[in-house]
Amino acid sequence: MKKLLSIFLSLAMLLTVTAGSVLSAYAGDGAITDSTGNWEYTAVSGGVEITQYKGTSTNVSVSSTVDSKTVVSISGFASSVKTVALPDTVTEIKANAFYGCVNLTSVDFGNGVKTIQANAFYGCTSLKTIDIPDSVTTIKAGAFPVAQA
Repeated sequence: MKKLLSIFLSLAMLLTVTAGSVLSAYAGDGAITDSTGNWEYTAVSGGVEITQYKGTSTNVSVSSTVDSKTVVSISGFASSVKTVALPDTVTEIKANAFYGCVNLTSVDFGNGVKTIQANAFYGCTSLKTIDIPDSVTTIKAGAFPVAQA
């Protein structure tokens, strides 16, 4: 009887661990590094969110897909980046996405960005001019650095 109970409990634990792993991967828990090693992302509604650029280029053009998944938002970027071009698939730039990118001089938003969250470009002191596309409907307070006189 003890042996049967032990086998039953072992199977129950195995099923729980396996199901939990599948659910975690499906739910997008934890960041995934793409096949090129340049991007870290998480699954979000409608596609993926770039959480970090891990490449070495300072002039970066974000692809509309990462690992065959549509890029819909940006929440993190390397501080060494100088220029960034976003695809039309990106609809939101999250809070603090480009935080501390002191070398960032240019951003091409594409034509899909609708929302730029608070402090998205906080600390981007080299970003002097910005062309906001007509697609943008919401810019949260403090999204861009304030010019110093």
